[in-house]
Amino acid sequence: MEQEKIISDKKNQEENEEGLLKELKNKSLEELNKEVQLFIEEELPIEQRKYLYSDEVKEDVVNLFWTKKYGIKNIDFIENPELKLKFKIMTESILENLDVNRTIRKLIRTKEAREILATPYTEIGKQIFDYIIEKGIDINDFNVKEFDIEEVLSKNLGIPKEKVEELLNEAEEKDYELIEYIDAALDYAELLISDVKSEAEKKDFPDIIEKGIKWALENKVNRFSLIDMDLFLKDNKIQLSEENKRRLYLKINASLKRQY
Repeated sequence: MEQEKIISDKKNQEENEEGLLKELKNKSLEELNKEVQLFIEEELPIEQRKYLYSDEVKEDVVNLFWTKKYGIKNIDFIENPELKLKFKIMTESILENLDVNRTIRKLIRTKEAREILATPYTEIGKQIFDYIIEKGIDINDFNVKEFDIEEVLSKNLGIPKEKVEELLNEAEEKDYELIEYIDAALDYAELLISDVKSEAEKKDFPDIIEKGIKWALENKVNRFSLIDMDLFLKDNKIQLSEENKRRLYLKINASLKRQY
């Protein structure tokens, strides 16, 4: 009887392993890696995922995945040599994929961080620009790199500003993608501000040219240098974009050339 049970168990194991081998053969490494990531998101609380940077924890999690999803508890218990090789290759691929910091960052990323990244950076940039206009901040004196973006993100996510600050502080150490996203949003806001400033400058540009020519003549300048331009703008408390500075430089020099 005992011998029959052993034979029966062995036969069942062979059938199970053949079925599992067939299933794994039809699954790409990319599909399997996605399964593992989903498993981690469902089974591992987010506060514990930071330990995935440890090789031992990664191995434990992957073993748990194989046990719960496919019933494989230990590679040593696999009899089918083809399945054993397949299991080894796939395990190595999973661990290699988890070694990629981008994968771990995605897994340990908080709900709030995922919400931020789900929003187009241009939309956040536009919100920053709208906030500046709404608050009546002088765009000529505004430095977008010093902007308190936490205020906009707090409003956008509906969470306290302190929580956003904590989120961004953590991102500086672990999530460069989120930091790059914030930089892109700020750059877009700066672009919108530059467009507004450029339009405003265009309206005043003829008067600025006239003042520049007058300044050059009064200061006996027959060629308007870049240093002269900076002095003129500073004396008259005028701020111009780099593009309009170049235009001013060319316009004034062209006028002075005709006069001298």
